[in-house]
Amino acid sequence: KSDLGPARGWAQSHGLSVTVGVPTNYIQMLALLGAGKLDVPPGLRGIVAGSVCDESVIRSVRHNLGLQLCNHYGMAEFGGVSSVCLDDFDEDVVYRSAGRPFPWVETTMAGPDGTEPSEIMVRGPGRFRSALTHIPEMQKRVSAGDWLHTGDFGVFGGYGELRVSGRS
Repeated sequence: KSDLGPARGWAQSHGLSVTVGVPTNYIQMLALLGAGKLDVPPGLRGIVAGSVCDESVIRSVRHNLGLQLCNHYGMAEFGGVSSVCLDDFDEDVVYRSAGRPFPWVETTMAGPDGTEPSEIMVRGPGRFRSALTHIPEMQKRVSAGDWLHTGDFGVFGGYGELRVSGRS
């Protein structure tokens, strides 16, 4: 088994109970568990960052590792997290979405009605105005009404949850 003792001890002594990683981190955790080289602390929660994690990986991590894993959506240009999936959501929402946008983050789609995948756009207080106004590449991503074009595509589900489908 991997010697996670020092890391586990430090995390527990500081009250940490969340791990954040890209989907490949969690796939690697499953491989280490299968090889008998991983011991997951009880009560650990996981947030997927960087890209959308496939439903099958989330189900496997939750079932095999006991890790309460969920997707979130966000980007550095917008101060990090814009939406997150919570455990009290319907199972379909947990496994297939990034949850509902936070109340202070306005989220819309560039397409006509939000039922077909189109570009996700956000606005709100989390936007890094200096980067968006001083970097020419970033200026191109802000449209009328102060909407930040994310370059990501998605739709809204029946519960108002964001279902990210890819990048442009």
